[in-house]
Amino acid sequence: MKGFLYGQTEYNLLKGSVKLIDYINKAKENNFNFLSITDPNLYGNYKFYNLCIKNNIKPIIGYEYSYDYMGINSKILLYPKNNNGYKKLLKIVTNISLNKEINIEDIKDKEIYLIYVFNDSYISYLLNKDLDGLKSYLKEISNDDSFIGYSLTNNLDEKDNNLNIINL
Repeated sequence: MKGFLYGQTEYNLLKGSVKLIDYINKAKENNFNFLSITDPNLYGNYKFYNLCIKNNIKPIIGYEYSYDYMGINSKILLYPKNNNGYKKLLKIVTNISLNKEINIEDIKDKEIYLIYVFNDSYISYLLNKDLDGLKSYLKEISNDDSFIGYSLTNNLDEKDNNLNIINL
């Protein structure tokens, strides 16, 4: 299976510039089996879903949430596993839209309807400063459906981080 799991689109206001139709066409051109949308809102999901279905591409709807953890801006990607997961995601996004205070514990899912990808600065910070703290943080936030999204790099300054992430 071939696809893309972190797609930001024109619906990510002021940050994304990829038009949905171009995104879908490029995926089709490259024979992608699946494609995701992970904007920090759900505005484009309906159009994205319909375009994917029309083009025989499996749509994966996600949500990028930025949060503050111990004074460091962090990000998490939330992907529903099924319809119950989508309903849970809608509740989370609604609460965020209503400016209700949301923390990582509110997002954690005891029923395991969501898949989490932690893609954040706090992990990088702990990786450089406190490896035991990172292990503790990962234990605190994780379950069987939690993953770390970390971009490996060819930058020699980041070589140790790459090795530490692989070892984790």
